[in-house]
Amino acid sequence: MNLQEFLETSTGNWFAQRTSYHLDQGQCNNNKAEITIEKLTFDHPEVVKLCEQSGIAASTNCEAIKTYWNNSVDWGQPQEKSSSILVFIPEQSNHKTGKILSQINKIGANSLSGNYILAEDESLTLITESEDQTIEERQYFASPNLRIRSSICKVGNDHKITSFYSEIRRMEEKK
Repeated sequence: MNLQEFLETSTGNWFAQRTSYHLDQGQCNNNKAEITIEKLTFDHPEVVKLCEQSGIAASTNCEAIKTYWNNSVDWGQPQEKSSSILVFIPEQSNHKTGKILSQINKIGANSLSGNYILAEDESLTLITESEDQTIEERQYFASPNLRIRSSICKVGNDHKITSFYSEIRRMEEKK
């Protein structure tokens, strides 16, 4: 599977369940979400804008997705609706690795950049960094309609959050 196939397999409507552990606080959070993932073209205005902000020219070899989510938090926290854009810029010599640009569309969110690796086992690892945090997320398909994600977020030198997601594709009813 190449990156384009991985992203195309990711598109659609998904029901997600997430469990997060705050290792330094001994806390556990659970929530559910409706997620929609769509592919964007390299010349989509949001892709061009994110690339320009990062000083990179959007080109035909870029791949991009937009993810929308609607969280239903189980622990009395406010519901969250938002979206994000991920732009993948493959290396010239090896399209299984490259740079990623990320923008969450909510007030106060900064764009992030990092790297991706599409491994031989068809898992996709995203590594993004900012001044105070590093996030490493691994995604793979257990079946065409079951996507698994796990992540580790390190804030500063101490604060760590691990998360596990299981995402089931919503299928349209046949009439």
